[in-house]
Amino acid sequence: PAIQTKSEGPGHMQVMRENVANMLQSSDEPEALVKSLVKHIENGNPHCVAIVRLGWIESLEARRGIVTNMGIVSALIASMCLPMALARLELADDDDGMFEDREQVMEVYLVLCQVASSLALAATIFSLVWVNYSLIFVLDADDAVWFVTNPFLSSNIVDITLVVCMVVLYVALLLGSTLICTGAASYAAFIISLVILAWMAIWYLTALGVTKVYEKQSIARSSKACVSVVREVASSVLKKG
Repeated sequence: PAIQTKSEGPGHMQVMRENVANMLQSSDEPEALVKSLVKHIENGNPHCVAIVRLGWIESLEARRGIVTNMGIVSALIASMCLPMALARLELADDDDGMFEDREQVMEVYLVLCQVASSLALAATIFSLVWVNYSLIFVLDADDAVWFVTNPFLSSNIVDITLVVCMVVLYVALLLGSTLICTGAASYAAFIISLVILAWMAIWYLTALGVTKVYEKQSIARSSKACVSVVREVASSVLKKG
């Protein structure tokens, strides 16, 4: 998701004017920058809207902080998943009817742990690469607009990989609890874990839908003001140039 800010008032409009003026004055190709900004804002790109409202440095720093935090979480999950993926659990001996063959369930458990480990490592690597690229290749506003609008450099890859990793890991833990518990405890662990997983999935999907709707509404409210400011400041700065 993009970084959200408050509605544009007189004070914030002036801040946006200053942000755009600084971007154009430091740009190597201000005319191209104006065209690119207007195009992407009109197409509803939330990152370009944030660049105008917050400034390209502040906007990128905010996103960089988010990606860094996700990378740290991914590394912590990887450190937990790797031992799980390389060690078999000590199976419960009792035949309680939960699973006819716990050995087969163990194989599924280990596969899920390995997949979760791989996803966690991938999310860690993606976040490191994204942060490093944002520091190496983004030196001015031209670079910032190119970076946040390039689909191959989208930080969403970190979000998606981390979410899938946590779902896979949770399913592995759900199966693992049934491998080491017996009788009523096995059934209770499985059912409670399944209910919690369903509850989290419903909450996450609902929250995702609500925030996406709000993001579209926020961009729709802000895009006209952002385009107006970009064109207003561009006409002034380019004339002086």
